[in-house]
Amino acid sequence: MSIDYQIQKANKLTTSNQNEEAKIIFKSILKKFPQNLRALEGLEKLKIKSLNIPVSSQSHLLELEKHFNQRDYKTVIEKGKLYLKNFKENVHVVQNLLGVSYEINKEFDHSLESFQNALYLKPDYYEAYYNLGNLYSTLGKFRNAIENYKQALYFKKDYHQVYNNLGSAYFQINELDLAVSNLNKAINYNPNNINTHNNLGLLLTNFKKFEEAEKHFKKAIELNPNFYQAFNNLGVSQKENKNFDKAMESFDKALEIEPSFAKAHNNIALIHLFRGNIELSIKFFENAVKYNPKLSEAHRNLSTIKKYKNIDKQMESMIDLYFSPDLNNENKMHICFALGKANEDIGEIKKSFEFYEEANKIKNANSYYDNNEQEKIFTENNSIFINSNVKPHQNKNEKKHIFIVGMPRSGSTLIEQILSNHSLVNGIGESDIIYKCVNKLKSLDKQTLSQESLKSFKINFQTELSNFNLKKGCVTDKSLLNFKWIGYILSSIPNAKIINIQRNPNAVCWSIFKHFFNGSEHNYAYCLNNIKSFYQLYLRYMDFWNKKFSKNIYNLSYESLTQNQRIETHKLLTYLELNWEERCFDFHKNSRLVETASAAQIRKKIYTNSSKEWEKFKPHLKDKLNFIF
Repeated sequence: MSIDYQIQKANKLTTSNQNEEAKIIFKSILKKFPQNLRALEGLEKLKIKSLNIPVSSQSHLLELEKHFNQRDYKTVIEKGKLYLKNFKENVHVVQNLLGVSYEINKEFDHSLESFQNALYLKPDYYEAYYNLGNLYSTLGKFRNAIENYKQALYFKKDYHQVYNNLGSAYFQINELDLAVSNLNKAINYNPNNINTHNNLGLLLTNFKKFEEAEKHFKKAIELNPNFYQAFNNLGVSQKENKNFDKAMESFDKALEIEPSFAKAHNNIALIHLFRGNIELSIKFFENAVKYNPKLSEAHRNLSTIKKYKNIDKQMESMIDLYFSPDLNNENKMHICFALGKANEDIGEIKKSFEFYEEANKIKNANSYYDNNEQEKIFTENNSIFINSNVKPHQNKNEKKHIFIVGMPRSGSTLIEQILSNHSLVNGIGESDIIYKCVNKLKSLDKQTLSQESLKSFKINFQTELSNFNLKKGCVTDKSLLNFKWIGYILSSIPNAKIINIQRNPNAVCWSIFKHFFNGSEHNYAYCLNNIKSFYQLYLRYMDFWNKKFSKNIYNLSYESLTQNQRIETHKLLTYLELNWEERCFDFHKNSRLVETASAAQIRKKIYTNSSKEWEKFKPHLKDKLNFIF
């Protein structure tokens, strides 16, 4: 029997829907002649028939769109590829559908190729530009995303979804003004888009415009009362605005709607941690990683207060997450910090160091820090104060203002906890009051020591401080970077007292390196060279201020305090002109809210050997960037 005869017979069987018999013949031919084109085409037609592909391209496209709308993306890919082989109409539409389906299927290379094909066929295809922008956002290539979003808007000016995503992309690259502008445009075109209101709320929280942020979160909730993510984000904004009771209510509401929402558990845990409820904090952090084992931030938070004794279930979960191919850099950074701490606890120092090093490498890659800028600020301060004759002044009718300065991880939280346990002292933590006052002077071009500028500084300070509604006689502010502005503080604020907390530089610098910091003010913290440079700059600042205001700065040794707590506390209170109170010795019983990395540590009695803990890392540090002082 000839091949021609067999193929003719198989084709007739196909026409009469005797598909299995036809398939047997085609396969028998291909067994002997694997490259026979007519047999291959015959099998391809049978495959198309088995998928019930409509005869016309239009009906086939409608079928594809139906599967797409049903989120059956695997079928879209399968039938879409067959469409491209058999039809020439509306190919750009199919390529676009394939691009989205491939992306959802995490076949990113195929997705990119499909979108590019769609745009090659139809250069003004704004939907493909929009989807390509989304793909680049998914891949973390936000500048590429922005360019494609802009192209989409060029062809469709009122594309509100694009404005929303464009705003989010600008937020990711820290171009915040453009982010706000585009999200506002999205709302103008579609005032009832809940996602846009939620995104704008997140952005405004980042700007510390908490009241405006809350309005947008509440609008999103009004539009969708079950939008538990918006309740959680509202809680975050309230937490950042120090409204902890309201924040707890919002987080609880999120969990009422979705009990397994891990981020809300994580946020509740943070508030319990700040309040000193350590056991409750651990419980909610554990809930967070139970409901979402991939929530890296919760793992890191838990690691800061948990003492690991061995490789337990949670640590195994972190290790699995670390090796996950889907883990992005930000989440990997959190996991590396956590695994650094966990391995340090169980004595695996080499592994611990490697994880800390990797965490910092990732974080540093996305943290802008310029040593030259810091040097410029130092030089400006020098030029303003070096020849000034302005002296600190006293005013018995005004509150005493205590400023605790130094480097992070030097013991400032401990000092504030001791002092705020005094009946006449109220601690406000790390405020940005002085920073705001300095910036107001700069904006008015009054960064001088004229009586006018000093008066302006004092008024701004008092205005900002009034927001705290304080009643006690003394106020402590432990914003560490205030060491840059000591000249302004002592020249403008009556009864100002400076406490400069000093600690072993190796202990300080290493402790900084192994901790994660929120915000951008400590962007130097993720590179050993930058840490050392910043520490040395701090020493130069304090040398300058000590020479200028020697009688108004109290230099306190952390090591002396931990070794001789009672004696050093007596001396400190004497400097501050405060009577001794025994409760200052029992600082760990202080129930005030603490928001720093030391929140759990200061609930315990003083640990006398903490400044020596860095020494176990010596073998790994000796060849690293000339770190050791």
